[in-house]
Amino acid sequence: RARGARLGGFIHEADWLATFCHLAGVAPRDAAAAAARLPPIDSLNVWPLLSFANRTSPRVEWPITPLGEGGPSDRARHGGDAAFMAEGRYKLLVGNVSQSGWCGESHPNLTRAWDSFADVEVCTTATKPGCLFDVLADPRETRDLALAMPAKAREIRAKMERAERGWFDPDRGDPDPRA
Repeated sequence: RARGARLGGFIHEADWLATFCHLAGVAPRDAAAAAARLPPIDSLNVWPLLSFANRTSPRVEWPITPLGEGGPSDRARHGGDAAFMAEGRYKLLVGNVSQSGWCGESHPNLTRAWDSFADVEVCTTATKPGCLFDVLADPRETRDLALAMPAKAREIRAKMERAERGWFDPDRGDPDPRA
């Protein structure tokens, strides 16, 4: 492998557990969680990718935030005001995004608090299932492709709905905008 070789593939933060367990020679499981009948961990061993044993990642999709049954207020009780799922180069945002923003070279670099933003990006409407972005071509997520690629947006939305059936999503209480 040459110095400066570039890896192409996605890794989710959850994948570090299975990867470190692999390196330590132990099984990547949580016996206490299994005994409590919680879903199994969502972690994949990415060591073959990191060690250049292969050039592809086992991680091709990941739901991040559940859709929530009751709309944005319900999602807020479960950790956010929007839901999203990434699949390969595409990411679908569902709901309303009230804290959208991009970091600069230093963070935080805002001149006002998050809860003072009046702009809310409305992603889900009667004509589209969410905001669809190509995160490789548009890493700042400024070009919504949902109307140009409706089949891809609907495909990812359907996967989100299926994934949510097994989601562990405890009620986190009412959000505090001062937090």
